[in-house]
Amino acid sequence: SYLLGTKHGIGNCIVMNHLEEYYPEGQKEFKRMVEKGGYEIPQGICKGLTDEQFDTMINVSLGMKPLWENALGKNWESIMTREKLRALYEKL
Repeated sequence: SYLLGTKHGIGNCIVMNHLEEYYPEGQKEFKRMVEKGGYEIPQGICKGLTDEQFDTMINVSLGMKPLWENALGKNWESIMTREKLRALYEKL
């Protein structure tokens, strides 16, 4: 949302489409709702971004420490590394 101007709710949908590793049941339910509602989730929104733009997105995201701790636990920094986050963004 910060860099790409994507509305927050749509951004959440875009990323939820790729979070099976972290939320397997929630992601399955999300995909069922998308299919049932006939929604189209934007894809390829990060294609063509520069390394600097990826770094900006990663820095903003990793700055949200309480959200990461809530989602992944106290050890979140060993789970969600810069490299792993970059790989996730590249899928979006």
